[in-house]
Amino acid sequence: MSSSIAMPSLCYRDLPALKRAGAELLDVMEALQARGRNVVTELRPADCAMQQWNHYPADDASDPVSGYRWYYHAHPGPKADTEHGHFHVFAAASTLANAGRYTHLIGLSVSADGMPQRAFTSNRWVTNEVYAPAGTVLRKLQHFALRTPSELALVHRWLAAVIALFRPQITAVLVARDQRLESAQAMRPNVFEDRRTMLLSQCRLDLTQQMAWLDRVTEGRPRVRGSIALTGAVPATSGAGERLRGTRGLHSLPTGRRPVRAVENLQRSNRNISGDI
Repeated sequence: MSSSIAMPSLCYRDLPALKRAGAELLDVMEALQARGRNVVTELRPADCAMQQWNHYPADDASDPVSGYRWYYHAHPGPKADTEHGHFHVFAAASTLANAGRYTHLIGLSVSADGMPQRAFTSNRWVTNEVYAPAGTVLRKLQHFALRTPSELALVHRWLAAVIALFRPQITAVLVARDQRLESAQAMRPNVFEDRRTMLLSQCRLDLTQQMAWLDRVTEGRPRVRGSIALTGAVPATSGAGERLRGTRGLHSLPTGRRPVRAVENLQRSNRNISGDI
């Protein structure tokens, strides 16, 4: 069964940041291509194939100043034929009680040629994270940046650009995660630790479609009755799963912006896909 959720509203002042992120991502990809590399091969040790389950870099990439962290790994799973592996992105937990621990922000899958493929969220036990609601995670993602290790500067920039460019989709995935958890907790109070539930929400990412959509909605800004209206929508993503219920996460999303018709009917899958994280 397929289902869809309404995306948070965008307004025209959101679009320049998306455009800048798209330009930055293309710049990074061109810089990597000039060296005969992409974001995946940039992580591969010299003269050595990547090993399944190993973290790249070996000790994870972390910035003690910003508090952000990430690692890349690959392992068998239903999507192994189309996705090479995925990044797990973290931020230092917000409270002193959780000093030294991290909040999982988002998972990003990529193809072997370094193209973003999917954004997803996983259950709390998967990464032993300190859970934070969608609004908190989105605020942390907005400032995502790492300076260390410096030799992975292009990977840091690639991640930051993908996160910024696909912020509408990532927002929807995080809100869907919280809605699913709220619904599940009514019947399964221990859902955070339930090993049967690994993947909570996901959607496909398509760079070509995202850039084409941005070009389309910024080519003209027609005014209707004095307000701005967009003529296009963020490319739909497909999937299947149960309909989500609840409101957790929605309450803490940014408010006060004039909405426009920008994002509609984002389809996603929230099926539990064993090992597909």
